[in-house]
Amino acid sequence: MADEEEKDSLTHSYIEVANGSLKFPADINGYKIPDFSYAGYRNSSHSLPSADIHYKTIVKLQMPSGDETDRIQNAIDKVSELAINEFGYRGAVELGKGIWNITQLLIDADGVVLKGAGRDETILQSTLSSSPQQVIRIGPSIPSSFPTNLWDDGGDGLRWSITTPIVNVGDMNFEVTEGHSIQVGDPIIIEHPCTEDWLSEIGNGAPNPKQWPVNSVPIRYYRYVTAVNGNDITIDAPVMYSLVKAYAQCSVYKYSVTTRKFIGIEGLTIDADLSSNSFSENHPNACIRAHRVENCWFRDVRTQNFRGCGFTLIESSRITVIDCEAIKPHSLITSSRRYNFQTRGSQLVLFKDCFASYGRHSFVGAGHGMDSGNVFQNCIAENNYAATEDGHQRWVNGTLLDGCIFRLDGEPEEGGAFDFKMLWMGNHGINANGHGWSSCTGVAYKCAVATPGYAIIAKPPTGMNYEIDCKGDFRSDHFAHGDYPGAIDIVTSGHLPESLFDAQLAQRKSIN
Repeated sequence: MADEEEKDSLTHSYIEVANGSLKFPADINGYKIPDFSYAGYRNSSHSLPSADIHYKTIVKLQMPSGDETDRIQNAIDKVSELAINEFGYRGAVELGKGIWNITQLLIDADGVVLKGAGRDETILQSTLSSSPQQVIRIGPSIPSSFPTNLWDDGGDGLRWSITTPIVNVGDMNFEVTEGHSIQVGDPIIIEHPCTEDWLSEIGNGAPNPKQWPVNSVPIRYYRYVTAVNGNDITIDAPVMYSLVKAYAQCSVYKYSVTTRKFIGIEGLTIDADLSSNSFSENHPNACIRAHRVENCWFRDVRTQNFRGCGFTLIESSRITVIDCEAIKPHSLITSSRRYNFQTRGSQLVLFKDCFASYGRHSFVGAGHGMDSGNVFQNCIAENNYAATEDGHQRWVNGTLLDGCIFRLDGEPEEGGAFDFKMLWMGNHGINANGHGWSSCTGVAYKCAVATPGYAIIAKPPTGMNYEIDCKGDFRSDHFAHGDYPGAIDIVTSGHLPESLFDAQLAQRKSIN
């Protein structure tokens, strides 16, 4: 059967373009390219909000002088107490031109916007000296247990088993057991447990079975219910991996957390380190950290001189990060550092027209099986010390890299060495206690890897990854972790659109 599956993956057309429409046929295993167009602010069904239309400036601050933390935080708190308008916003705090010295800011209310005069004009300069901190924190603090606790609130209450034998990747409906109380509009979690049978099907995730124990890699999808017909449930965005009852009895429960919504940051730079030392570490770990937020956005924001992340999104969903930069990290070049744009258990996030430099993992999903449905469109990763990994470890699923560019343009920092492995969707083996299979249902579409760089796109068990119409050296093998062919030069028919995300979004909007 394995030979038949490999042959089919090499001959099956996964994208068919004809008469102005797109089709994504499933292969003999039910694997197919899902609809990624649900990523982004409000599932990309609405444009990003505009000042004076969707929200108004409530407090405008000018002429920074000294430590401005209290002045800005008081303004944010004032806006946070206002009523929410018809679009979901309370108002904006607007900062004028100049360097604003701060320690740390917190936004923890719906509908608050923080904006500057432009990222070259308004600079938030952090004076924090503690590396675990963040310059701007959005949402509540993070629980100590991570990552298996992500999206688990409500999981200790009522659950309903999914009775559909196979919910294929890309599907948006399924049946559950009788007697459920699921209603239209409910926020739910669809959970695929990490069972012994599933681990056996995926080769234990990593070569050493002890490194992926039972229950260690659950997969969870955060969705809203759009229709209920008896026991048949329809959700607002597809699952990104096939849920096979024979391998794992999946279930549904209601998510019990109230997320923060409609928060925006735009038109400013966040600088996390005052020093000029590229390897300094006594400063904030992240410029922006968002936790348990959805339908939020970041636009025209530059983050720089951070230790760990420019942007890190944790247990969040339906976010747009557009025209943003995460550059010039200041840290040692080692693990857990220089993740320019990072998701940790976040889903349906759209990164568009973003730029990263001197990162270890410029664009990375680090939330195990809880990262899914994320899109990087027209993004550039430059001068990387380690590969962009749509999945850093343990079964991140359903990531689209659409028209992204990976390149070298300059010299490494003293003592550093650029990594020619620029993009990696594959098996990471026993790296760091068993990262193993890091990516499933990952798509590299019309991406470019510059010489002497290369990309690894490998086929995982029980799923597919896809390399489509890319430029440069794309291969399926890793010198230490094996060769898993079947994901390179995926067959298509017809004239491919310039952007897969844009084409899927346009088609979805035309149908709806």
